[in-house]
Amino acid sequence: MRDFAQPTPHEPTRFLRPAIQAHNFEIKLSILHMIENSSFGGLSNEDPHWHLTRFEDLGDTFRCNGVSAEAVRMRLFPFSLQDKARSWLYSLPS
Repeated sequence: MRDFAQPTPHEPTRFLRPAIQAHNFEIKLSILHMIENSSFGGLSNEDPHWHLTRFEDLGDTFRCNGVSAEAVRMRLFPFSLQDKARSWLYSLPS
């Protein structure tokens, strides 16, 4: 019983993100809000393909010299998920 009463620590994201060499890289709060406002929760009435298309469109609005589009998308993607979809992301193996 004691084992089940102990909180389990949240594991960090296990997927690898490309390194960013730029010293001035910053994700603005307004970009995060745009991404979160069009988030995907994994509900049966949500279309994951539409979500990815929309996510790529929003991600393409954000550029930083010396930072690849892939690196930006990998940092933004967790913010585009909520509920079951975010749980799924964090359940993936390394």
